[in-house]
Amino acid sequence: EVSEFLKHKKDDVDDGSLTLVCLGDSFTMGTMSTNYVDAIAGAVTKKDQSLPRLNVVNAGQNGIGSWTMYHYHVNNAIACDPDFVNIFIGGNDIRGTLGWMASADLVFIWNEPGLPTLDSFLENFDGILTRLVNETKAQIGVLTLPPYGEQLDSDMNHFVRCMNEEMSKIVSKHERCTILPLNKAISTQIMSLPGERPPGPRVYHFPFFTLFRHLLGVPFDSMAFFFGMTFSFDNIHLTTSGCNILLDLITTWVVDCCTKRLGSSPMKTDHED
Repeated sequence: EVSEFLKHKKDDVDDGSLTLVCLGDSFTMGTMSTNYVDAIAGAVTKKDQSLPRLNVVNAGQNGIGSWTMYHYHVNNAIACDPDFVNIFIGGNDIRGTLGWMASADLVFIWNEPGLPTLDSFLENFDGILTRLVNETKAQIGVLTLPPYGEQLDSDMNHFVRCMNEEMSKIVSKHERCTILPLNKAISTQIMSLPGERPPGPRVYHFPFFTLFRHLLGVPFDSMAFFFGMTFSFDNIHLTTSGCNILLDLITTWVVDCCTKRLGSSPMKTDHED
């Protein structure tokens, strides 16, 4: 999608439109999770019809970690000369804490130098923000990682919260960067649900999700219902309910940025030297 955008961008006359690049993994690519990226432009217009047209570029890639984003995918975002960049990364880095069986693909397919750790993730994450801040004029919105399943007191969710706290510290050190608190927003909704939350599916169920979705056409939301889940169907990827929360965070951030920086003036003036 990035190459398609750049191909048309060469021939386009500047019409005052804005560009949002969504950097991420399978959450963002939208084939292994409910697709929220395709809904962003319409949701922004619905919130404020006075804003310029928003071009949304999906730069998500299934299976990648922060190392691949830092060394490769961030270049795609920079090439788009964006007004906004949304970052949603870290879910596959978490797999590094589960050992080789859960994350060998990051080394053997994506050529990472070793299994990811919290320290390596934070180093890559800081590098991603540094490059975007230094090489673009974009406002950068970083989504915190959502809960891992709906049992918020689990050891894994404790780790996810710690990871999000460290990400927030790094974001606070960079100008034009904002945390979009997805974890808090979904956790608040989970806590309002009646009864104890189910453990959700096990790792050995994961191959069946691909089979059910892509060969049998079973909706992600139906899989979630089968396991008694509301916001995720596999403890990781989001259902429509989870993506609606995410979508509201992104669109509110975009509209707020435009309101603060633009008024009624095109944001592209920030790119003029």
